[in-house]
Amino acid sequence: MYYSNSGDELMQPYNQQEVMKLEVFHGSDRHVMILRSSNNIRIIDLMEELQNITTVPVQNQKLYYRGQELQTMKERSLRDVGLDNNAQVRLIGDPVKSRYVAIMARNQTK
Repeated sequence: MYYSNSGDELMQPYNQQEVMKLEVFHGSDRHVMILRSSNNIRIIDLMEELQNITTVPVQNQKLYYRGQELQTMKERSLRDVGLDNNAQVRLIGDPVKSRYVAIMARNQTK
């Protein structure tokens, strides 16, 4: 899986595999994910990758797509639940680490 925060990069298909772009919104953050072989990717695979990106543990994630709670269908594929190219998913959950701790700590020492 490839992801970027800007979504401006142009990704070329690798070996003509099917490629799917997902936008995941978490609070004020937007994560653009480029997925290869999207037919084989399960909801749990997406949740584990989101844990790596956002530090929200899988067990604390709530994923919503068009009114569906995706975390209740962990073993189903993205295609099975209707996710397609350019789909927008909402992630709800608290991260275990703040991305801004280092900046705040550095400013307090001055």
